[in-house]
Amino acid sequence: MVDRNRQRKMTMQRITSSLVAIVLILISTATTLVSSFQIKTASLPADLPSIQDCRRSAYAGKPVNLASAVSFCNADQIQKENYICIIAKSNDGMVLGTADLNTRVSII
Repeated sequence: MVDRNRQRKMTMQRITSSLVAIVLILISTATTLVSSFQIKTASLPADLPSIQDCRRSAYAGKPVNLASAVSFCNADQIQKENYICIIAKSNDGMVLGTADLNTRVSII
């Protein structure tokens, strides 16, 4: 039981780190575009199209040739068990940034 509680605490610390990273990125790049946003756990499959649009925008005007890039854009990883996706979402529903957490091994 102690190990499980410790694992949950570590998972929450990783999620918090993800949130901080997203906020810092948004503050430095998107505050002029969006005046308010929310940070939350993605709700799949409802948020999936917005997440994919956000990730594809990272490759705008560039070819997506590598399998890993295609997988990233399609958000394949977060559709698997043991993954959580934290998103920053504008009030109009646009996903501004994402961070993925593998809860099995606590890697972001």
